[in-house]
Amino acid sequence: MNVLIIGTGLTGMMAAAQMKGLLASRNRNAGRMEDEIQIELVGDGAGASPFVHGFNIPLDERDSVETFLEDTMRGGYGLSEPELAQKLCRGSLELLPDLEKLGISLEKKDGKYVLLQPLGSSWPRVAGSGNHTGAEILNRLTGLLKSREDVRFTTQARVLRLDVRDGCLKGAVLWDRRNRRLEYRSASCALIACGGFCGIYPFSTNPADSGGDGIGMAYDAGVPLIDMEFVQFEPSVALYPETLRGKSVITTMFYEGALLQNGKGERFMQRLHPGEHPECVSKDVLSRTIYEEIRKGNTTPHGGVWFDATGVGKEKLGKSYGSYVERYRRAGMDISQEPFEIAPGPHTSLGGIAVETDMSTAVPGIYAAGEAAGGIHGANRIGGNAGLETLVFGKLAGEGMLRFLNGKSVSAMADTKSGEKAFMEMLEEPCGGKRKTAGEDTLSGIRKEMQEILQKDLYLERDAEGLEAACRRLEMLSEALKETAEPQSYERLRLENDLTCALALAASARARTGSVGCHVRSDDSGEDWHYHVFLQKKDGSMTVRKEKI
Repeated sequence: MNVLIIGTGLTGMMAAAQMKGLLASRNRNAGRMEDEIQIELVGDGAGASPFVHGFNIPLDERDSVETFLEDTMRGGYGLSEPELAQKLCRGSLELLPDLEKLGISLEKKDGKYVLLQPLGSSWPRVAGSGNHTGAEILNRLTGLLKSREDVRFTTQARVLRLDVRDGCLKGAVLWDRRNRRLEYRSASCALIACGGFCGIYPFSTNPADSGGDGIGMAYDAGVPLIDMEFVQFEPSVALYPETLRGKSVITTMFYEGALLQNGKGERFMQRLHPGEHPECVSKDVLSRTIYEEIRKGNTTPHGGVWFDATGVGKEKLGKSYGSYVERYRRAGMDISQEPFEIAPGPHTSLGGIAVETDMSTAVPGIYAAGEAAGGIHGANRIGGNAGLETLVFGKLAGEGMLRFLNGKSVSAMADTKSGEKAFMEMLEEPCGGKRKTAGEDTLSGIRKEMQEILQKDLYLERDAEGLEAACRRLEMLSEALKETAEPQSYERLRLENDLTCALALAASARARTGSVGCHVRSDDSGEDWHYHVFLQKKDGSMTVRKEKI
């Protein structure tokens, strides 16, 4: 039995570890065929996982799972799927024995956990093992998994298509970067854990290995998408120095004495949110306020605002935010002595693949977890929940896939090779007749235009005219790509996925005519927004439906 895990970040690693019994907590009834399962993890990077500073766990004596859940639901404007939100919050405490088994200790001082307070939380809640929590967990999991003969890592490779026939997953097609060729993998089930899609924007916090592949291949396979319009813009993304452009800065510093100023030196947040900590509002509100200040022209030399962390103090910065201090030190700046320039940027995609509580999708054998999955955070994510979902839902995906495999008969999994050749030939065929040969200039031109559309019409503020134009132009680009790109090009397949993702984002944003959370319409219709927007491929076209919560 072959299991394909698409992504080599924390989500995929946790799923693999759960399937192989390497974590403390697991479903004891799930492992009848455990020893027969061969896992392959495929990816060309770890995404944002190495940069996870910490994650939410309600460990403060004043905190509770119930308060955590209330914050999560309120932060998402009531649009989080309740069962998924409950799984996330309750699953946080279950991570403690897992971390202990991995040999990772959360930071304590005087016998109490050291916790940071993220935006949107009632109490300090972000726990970690220092400044490199994500990297530490990732390294431990990688070491454990690489020591097993039944786990294989395929690096410098990227899964680009899923093979679904007769309503079930049969396998997937990946691009091998070393050999520069497409390869087929048979699989009884697959987990899409390749991160979010903010990398399709021209300026974002996402690393280069992220993009729209997870969304594109799921949609193409007939899996429904949910709430694709919700893109969370991180308020504080580095603009300068150039070497740090696109790197996010953790917003818990605002509770520690950091503040924002515009290019005139004015503390502009006080105009709207007077008080001791005017910057301590939800991320969507903070991003919009900074964006408005930039649009007024009250900017720093490179077009942003000042993030002044000097009030945090050199000692506190060094202890709690040492990775940021070092990052700027290497760029020639001392953030304990001088402010730096930031602006909002696409950071987390909140919408994505529609999943059940076991991370399964509508297509048997296809699972999704981490930022690739949607419906968890609703219309806005509170700080600290992004890192948490990789761990909690990675585990749940591992459990879900074990149950799925235990429920399948051996005969149902025997003929996995059937149809492989036909699928590869279909993938390589020209679409819509004879295909013109495309060079890299043509593909880069289409990508550039796609990014211009995203930046102009699908940024922090949207309207009907812009969204209509965006949908129309993205559809035209998709058709142009079909007619001009060479069939076996890695660049073409990636661009197809990213265009599919961009079109889904635009179509979903067009369907939601009211403003809510991080989806802001300047022409807000004022209609009730208590519904989800679903998209699915049917008869070759994108269908959109609204489902009341």
